[in-house]
Amino acid sequence: MSGSTASLRKAIAIVWLHLVRLHRYKLGFMNMIITDMIWYILLTLGALAFSPAGSHSVIAVLIFWGIVMWSIMNNTIWLIVGWVRFVLAWRIFEDHILHNTNPIFLISGRIITSTIVTALAVPVIAIAFYFLTGAPIIFIKNIGLMALGITLLIAYAALYSMVLVCLSLRLRIPGVMLDVTNMAMFVIGGLGVPLAWMSPVIRDIAFFIPYTYAAEIARAGIAGIKPYFGLTNTFLISLIYLAVLGTVTGAVIKYSIDYIRKHGVKGVGMM
Repeated sequence: MSGSTASLRKAIAIVWLHLVRLHRYKLGFMNMIITDMIWYILLTLGALAFSPAGSHSVIAVLIFWGIVMWSIMNNTIWLIVGWVRFVLAWRIFEDHILHNTNPIFLISGRIITSTIVTALAVPVIAIAFYFLTGAPIIFIKNIGLMALGITLLIAYAALYSMVLVCLSLRLRIPGVMLDVTNMAMFVIGGLGVPLAWMSPVIRDIAFFIPYTYAAEIARAGIAGIKPYFGLTNTFLISLIYLAVLGTVTGAVIKYSIDYIRKHGVKGVGMM
């Protein structure tokens, strides 16, 4: 069997594993979707309570989709790094290494769960929010640009999550406790605020955060807001960040697996 065929079969097996698990734990899965819906409503209504009167129709769109993008990032990180203890507890980490399958990729398959949660929760809550407030949440300017921005956002979060997984295995600290930048990403990561609206100090920080460029592209599709650097330049910058993050993540995963092969895998503590 060729290397590419074997890799494809492993990828299909990982996808199948996570889909079967979703089916077996469907009640918990539905609870996760409903919880996400409630958070979207609460956070958006809370943010709108402090927005200037008469600006809800514009602000609501940005706030709602900003919260959605932050939730996508958050769900991706928590579902991936939170699965490390499950894999170790069931002693399937070493089995995958013995069968020449990278267990980090197995863990990263949790991105399937987070993506499906978002795909099911967002349309329902967007339609409900539209009828509650009248804000044009569901009227997307360019669905292709929105999808591109969100796809880049998921890719960044997944790569970052895999780095956290490797650090978690090496330091024996839960990955979610290593993620110290989560809440700040809504502002300095550009998920909730366009670059053009930021203060110069925060903008200078946001330039160096990949999420910023994914969110700028998504907002261009959602509300037609032109990216700070223009659409073409923003897309090119986002690709550069994707390549850099992919290279760094690949190197970290290789180091982590090599270390585990030599020294074994240790348990990861509780939160």
